[in-house]
Amino acid sequence: MFLTRLAAMLVAFSYVAQAQVTKDAGCGTSKGCFTDCQGTTCTFAITWQTSSTTSAIYTISATVPTTSSYIAMGFSSDASMGDDTVMGCTSGSPITKFTANNVGTHVQMVTDTEVLMSSSSNTGGVLTCTFTRSIAGTTAEPRALDQSWTILFARGSASVSGSSVGLSYHGDDYFASNAAAKVTDKVDLQPQPHGNPMYKAHGCLMVVAWIFFSSVGIVTARFYKPIWTQSLCSQKAWFQIRLQDITPLDISPPDISPPYLPIHRFVMVAALCATAIGFIIIFAEEQDWSDMDGEEEYLVGHPIMGVIVMILTLANPIMALFRPHPGTPKRPIFNWAHLFVGVSAHILAVITIFFGVRISTASVPYGAVYILAAYVAWQLCVEIVLELISCYARQKVHKEEYDMSNPGANDTKADTDVSDKKIELIKKIIFCVHCVVVAGLAAAVMGVIGAGEGGGDGDD
Repeated sequence: MFLTRLAAMLVAFSYVAQAQVTKDAGCGTSKGCFTDCQGTTCTFAITWQTSSTTSAIYTISATVPTTSSYIAMGFSSDASMGDDTVMGCTSGSPITKFTANNVGTHVQMVTDTEVLMSSSSNTGGVLTCTFTRSIAGTTAEPRALDQSWTILFARGSASVSGSSVGLSYHGDDYFASNAAAKVTDKVDLQPQPHGNPMYKAHGCLMVVAWIFFSSVGIVTARFYKPIWTQSLCSQKAWFQIRLQDITPLDISPPDISPPYLPIHRFVMVAALCATAIGFIIIFAEEQDWSDMDGEEEYLVGHPIMGVIVMILTLANPIMALFRPHPGTPKRPIFNWAHLFVGVSAHILAVITIFFGVRISTASVPYGAVYILAAYVAWQLCVEIVLELISCYARQKVHKEEYDMSNPGANDTKADTDVSDKKIELIKKIIFCVHCVVVAGLAAAVMGVIGAGEGGGDGDD
């Protein structure tokens, strides 16, 4: 699959490099235009003008490879796919017109006989199609062109069988105009930058909060209390861990005590701060509740789950401030409540991130889903392995209690000490490896979010 896509990209590049679309001299004066031109050369150009008081002419020109391709334009209420009307053509022989509606991220073909392709050509790697349609709208698509719409352009691979046209996902070859325009507007529009930087910042903050910080904090609290039990600054060491306690090998210089690293408290406070900042960023950007228009139905749950995660994230540290002292009757209730809220927030946050990277306005490549799936698999494996080690340690304690009551207890105790140190060393190594792996996975997801400009559905 990868080699196929790479070959297609190389073929496309070779033809696009040779072919160019020339910008219409009337752009912005006698007709409206939407292009990606650098100077007078472009890889695509859409022009429009009225031919009468009731009819409009739209021309789409774009560089295409010799393989079957399509070019299309859409009229949208925003810069994203969803609830859009589309018209375009394919580069096959003969050149075929198609009309469609975007429903979420899916293209639904419609037959619109009132949209006419008056001319077409495919010469020198440039496909050009001219359409005529009613300004007031058509029966199949009543969207009026005398209203302002964001203009969309997409280009990709197509398959034609008779009158049936199939379109492959366009990937990054998708552009939205930087302003909305009516058919009578004589403007010269440019594409918007791919991916809203505030959306990217929101996503990266949530990833670092829940894929890295929360993962480390949960593992520390759940599995490392028996190892770091000595008190440090009035707190248990699993709550505040020294660097020398984490590192399996003694790397500290003699007579130098490294600073305390309050691991659990630090990472959970960091998770809270990152979540809160990400929450504020997205609400400041949207300035309203996001209704997720045009997205898949299940993605409507993303903002709802995000609010729930924020509430749980705030609730847990507030609960911790009022925690009963160890050994008091209410302490077990707090422990279970704290565990439930923390684990619930973590699980819900990861699901919310899965949903977030599939939102079309986030422009995140599908590869982020695979990295997130790898994280889930790793987290589960680490927790299962540590749980098995903990079960083995508990059984070992029971056996030692029995052996200590029998003759030869001193020898048994010596063997036990050696065995305990081996278990502690294994758990410390797992902890270090876990921190490195989740840091790498979090960095990978953030890299994809930051650099990505859209992605497929994973099935094209």
